[in-house]
Amino acid sequence: MANSFFQKPFLFAILIASVFVTTLVNAKTFEEYEGQWEINSEATEALREPYKDNSNRKRSRFRSQMSVGGIPMPRSGGQRAMSQLTAQNPMVLRCSEMIISLKSSDQIHISYAGLGEEILRKGEYRGRKTKWSAKAIKQTYKTTERRVTKTWSFNKQGQLLVEVKIKPNESKQFVTRVVFDRKSV
Repeated sequence: MANSFFQKPFLFAILIASVFVTTLVNAKTFEEYEGQWEINSEATEALREPYKDNSNRKRSRFRSQMSVGGIPMPRSGGQRAMSQLTAQNPMVLRCSEMIISLKSSDQIHISYAGLGEEILRKGEYRGRKTKWSAKAIKQTYKTTERRVTKTWSFNKQGQLLVEVKIKPNESKQFVTRVVFDRKSV
């Protein structure tokens, strides 16, 4: 009987200690990302890859049309309801400077100079899935027109590497990489 009495407080103490260690490790790993960052144009340009379309399909503007009794009929599945507005690139690709800070244990605040700000919430929030670890911060989301994956990580030189993958529906994925240096104060 005395044995089970001491086991419960011991297990509770282990649980509290593991939560404390996990919180401490997450805070320590995130400290590397916090701060002011400015774009490194030379390193970014070195990573730029030209867009290649390796598809073997021959694309033609001419589409065969079906006609009934001499009246042209629309093809089934030929047109989809798409937004007339073109989707902008994510702010991280359009900015020259950004500030990353930890708002709480499960929120990262990123402010893009002259463009706006965003809050990355750990887990799934409003269709955006975000996770972070010692290696990277990663966010993915999907719209009706495309799928986007944004990843913040460090390259071998210790610079912040942001990789954005945009996969439009029925088209080839393209990847954009941007390198940021810590802004000197």
